[in-house]
Amino acid sequence: LDSLLQEIFENIIENESGGYIKGDIVKRNMTKGSARVYTSSDPSRASRAWAGAGAEDHGDGKYSADAHAGVSTYKNWNHEALTANVSASAEADLQGMKVKAKGGLDTTIYTYQEEQGNASVKCDVVKGKVAGEVGFDGCVKAGFQLGVDAVALDAQLTKHFGYKGNLGVNIDSGVNVGDGSASASLFGMGLSIGRETGIQTPFGSFKLRFGGR
Repeated sequence: LDSLLQEIFENIIENESGGYIKGDIVKRNMTKGSARVYTSSDPSRASRAWAGAGAEDHGDGKYSADAHAGVSTYKNWNHEALTANVSASAEADLQGMKVKAKGGLDTTIYTYQEEQGNASVKCDVVKGKVAGEVGFDGCVKAGFQLGVDAVALDAQLTKHFGYKGNLGVNIDSGVNVGDGSASASLFGMGLSIGRETGIQTPFGSFKLRFGGR
């Protein structure tokens, strides 16, 4: 399995010149019941590509698996442009009768982000997303996201307070109960109460966050 994962990820990452790079295995963990590998292009390059996958038997009937890949055409300090990410994950607890699965794809034209102590800000310009999630793991989650943001802002002002908002078009639908919050939305209209409190419309949203990200 180790050699198979390494071979896969050494050959799926395409660089900006159209050729393939042999990604350096920067993280690889093989133990009894688990396998994990991560590969990326040289982080000092202006453009980057990365991919990873893992599976683990946690014992006592608990299992998890995940995979992700992405590419960024330009990155310089706090600025990043033309980025795409795809990911999927699943978890199961056969004894606790808990299961969840999620996956998604997002693309962003431009991203600016900065951190200073407990404060941070991230701003995405022209971001498209499609995602889905379903499961029960102490929280009830089910729904999908589909939309395009002209601009999306996520700011953490202190360790325990932040806010986020966006302007765009979406038809997000779903329900999420647990983890200190409750939210529901249908074709873009929604409301959330708790750790994250705010309102959502088909053309934008605004939420206050009481706690960290």
